[in-house]
Amino acid sequence: MTLVPLILPEFSRLTAGPQSGQRILHGFFSRQGGGSQGIYRALNCSLQSQDRREDVLQNRELVRRYFCHNFGSSGGGEDENAGQVQGQVQGQVRGQVQGQGVSLHSLRQIHSAECKTITELEAAEREQGICAAEELMGDGLVSDRPGEILAVLTADCAPVLFYGYKESGAAVIGAAHAGWQGALKGICEATLDAMLKLGAQKSSLCAAVGPCLGREDFAVSNDFPDQFFAQDAGAERFFKMMKGQLHFDFESYVADRLVKFGLDRQKIARAGQNTYALEDQYFSFRRATHRREPDYGRQISAIMIEM
Repeated sequence: MTLVPLILPEFSRLTAGPQSGQRILHGFFSRQGGGSQGIYRALNCSLQSQDRREDVLQNRELVRRYFCHNFGSSGGGEDENAGQVQGQVQGQVRGQVQGQGVSLHSLRQIHSAECKTITELEAAEREQGICAAEELMGDGLVSDRPGEILAVLTADCAPVLFYGYKESGAAVIGAAHAGWQGALKGICEATLDAMLKLGAQKSSLCAAVGPCLGREDFAVSNDFPDQFFAQDAGAERFFKMMKGQLHFDFESYVADRLVKFGLDRQKIARAGQNTYALEDQYFSFRRATHRREPDYGRQISAIMIEM
């Protein structure tokens, strides 16, 4: 199964890095290319969904192999058939997919401002005997270690990927699951702060905001903006009356918070893709809710430092 994620060229250019020569690979994966069926068709990567566990693990392995293949690792190509991959992950009980030195990490997302380092994630799995993707709560991950794929799962929320570098030129990366609640609470800022603690220089930080719920389909109640006004008196610019209903420009709101943190606008790439409208490409919680479907899949977005 061939995966063709959305790669933002402007973010790729920004992550070219300074003198270290470390390559950064990122991807905003669509729902296409996996093995899940029904409402989860096809690349559902969420262990929080009610999808068949073996299908989700297979899909996550396909993503891991995409990164291995594109960095020339021996981890196997993403075009190997699903049967082979499924055979390798049958019976696997951990949410972290490992092999050939490349690991895929994610958290149990809770719309918080909680960010974890890879060291904290591994310590929790080792000491508590848990599967981080199912039990370790949080919405941001950071790392300065090569071969660690940081991933977030979304279905209308904004996946935000980050990159920066230390004074030495070594890379630091981050990934945040930014729903409107998490964005309001400060998950993007918490992730950036964690990157700074790992040694990233603030002036080097850049970000990419992936596919999320677009303004055309993000209708809200008239009192919904109040909580945003409480933080920012100028937040009115993110709300617009459309056909008698108030709508929220969520992608612009997330990008604006990054600017307020100190990122240069020229260092913030935006996908500009509406997950609700592009049904063949993306899962959407709101679309599934409107159709009264019992559950929904989540697409994966991920970033890794070359080994």
